Amino acid sequence: MQDFVVGISFDIEATGCRPTRHAMIELGTVAINLESGKTLSRFSVDIQIPPNRTWEERCLAEFWDNKDWEKLEDSDPSKEKKKETHERLQAKRKRVAEGKGETPQNAMKSFVEWVHKIHKEFANGDRHRIKFMSDTTAFDSCWINVYLDEFADHDPINLFFTDDKGIPKFDDVINTQDIARGLSVVTHQEALELKRKRGWYDRDEECRKRLEIPDDVQPDVEHNHDAVSDAEYIAKEHWIQKKYAVK
Repeated sequence: MQDFVVGISFDIEATGCRPTRHAMIELGTVAINLESGKTLSRFSVDIQIPPNRTWEERCLAEFWDNKDWEKLEDSDPSKEKKKETHERLQAKRKRVAEGKGETPQNAMKSFVEWVHKIHKEFANGDRHRIKFMSDTTAFDSCWINVYLDEFADHDPINLFFTDDKGIPKFDDVINTQDIARGLSVVTHQEALELKRKRGWYDRDEECRKRLEIPDDVQPDVEHNHDAVSDAEYIAKEHWIQKKYAVK
């Protein structure tokens, strides 16, 4: 088997911002060959809200129930896509309200088993060939780590694997957005000025400009707030940027 590094990209959807008060209701992960960009496996699970957690009103208003797309002109090409995303989020929220999905215990148990399967099948049991990754690592990994600890009695993802003596070994989690900013050679001050001028700063957008990545070179999956699709998009976009950076 070819000796390649496996990226495990992850994305979550939550009912708020605090992992001990609110709930992670969807977890999506994708294993990708970081040399070829080929998707190896996908894992997705809807998760029930535990009794001691709830929805955050601000998160509901700004994310789940946001209808800003209604203010767009019909001629705006993004309007229909944003409408579809809103409808997808509402359907997801309905499933959660109906109590559908796995218990947090079963969800995290399945996630751990899936990661170990990837580790064995595609990395030949070599922990050095597995790299966890996300585009908002500080947020998403925080949720996963809290759930791993509380519902699976497992170490966090940056200590997921152990050595031959069973001792958890630390490894960094890749933040693809930080890598994109580094590749775009945009300083913190320049990013601040872009935010002030345009109202936003997109690391991927600036990276693509710097590396001269053609507009028609895109991940073969949409970023649409479906956790497993977003996880795959994150991994594929990272792979594209790396490919153009080292060509």
